[in-house]
Amino acid sequence: MAIYQANDKYRAQLRSTWIADPADGSLLVDDVPDNVPTIVVVGWGTVYETVFTVTGKSGSTPADYALTGVVRLKGANVNLAENLAVNCLNNEEFFNQYSDFVNDEYLNMVEQASAPATPAAGELRLYAGDDGKWHVKNDAGVIATLGELSDEWIDVADAATMTFDLSSITNKLKFLCAALTANRIFAISNASEGYVFMIRVPQDGTGSRLVTFFEVDSEVVTITIADPGVITTTFDMKTGTPVIFTTTDTLPTGITAGTRYFWIRTGATTGNIASSKVNAIAGTTITTSASQAGVHTMGIQILWPGGDLPELTTDKFAYDDFIFIVHSATQITGVIVAQDS
Repeated sequence: MAIYQANDKYRAQLRSTWIADPADGSLLVDDVPDNVPTIVVVGWGTVYETVFTVTGKSGSTPADYALTGVVRLKGANVNLAENLAVNCLNNEEFFNQYSDFVNDEYLNMVEQASAPATPAAGELRLYAGDDGKWHVKNDAGVIATLGELSDEWIDVADAATMTFDLSSITNKLKFLCAALTANRIFAISNASEGYVFMIRVPQDGTGSRLVTFFEVDSEVVTITIADPGVITTTFDMKTGTPVIFTTTDTLPTGITAGTRYFWIRTGATTGNIASSKVNAIAGTTITTSASQAGVHTMGIQILWPGGDLPELTTDKFAYDDFIFIVHSATQITGVIVAQDS
């Protein structure tokens, strides 16, 4: 059944009785609309109220007008007398009635050979393509296939801080940075456990641009001066996770702000640190001493193979491809998968 345009306040009357058994295939009416409604109500608000589907119209004068291809959906299963009202009162009623019908059955739509026009701001257009798939077009003119994600890159403009939004529902999480024209800071938003995303980082005509990668998370921690030094946090991290400390004043001796250390897990909320991943695995801890002051923040870093930060390609116009996996709220793993050098 095709969906026709809903009419705004189509009103008519039966000019002859509609017979229920055997059911007439037409409603004889005294007026027909320009656009045939898919749903009409006969006897609205009375004990005879009956809902019909409609597929066409016929006639050229009030004496022979008819709504054709009618099928009773629900309501009174009796003969309907002449002069009963025939209504498609408004678009809202049309769609509410149509929903009552199709929710328990199916919706047929004519396949489209090409995409519809771009909808107005804040709107989406859903349509059936002649490829047998459902598509949606947003107000920016971007088309997505329902149940599939586009393989097109998500462009990220060059900026001092470049943010990668992981909330896309139309594209695979493949980000293409504009060529870096200076050293850049990367940030992410809307990350969730299980996400996998790719970032391509191109150099410009100068090359040798550097990137400061995003932190997994950070929070204020308590550092206890001891041998070994003890850090208390709400994060539960596995041994070997890289961390960096910053402070508003002075860190205890043994810890330097901005230096990468590696976590040694001693409990769900406590740990020590080591100077390398190898030392962390071996349990070789760092001792803290002297005094400390201010508020200390610990940032969880990306876990790279071997624990070392990756080295970007330095060649002009070359690029690096990175893959990241969000394992949990406290662990993101990164790896270089390709380098154009």
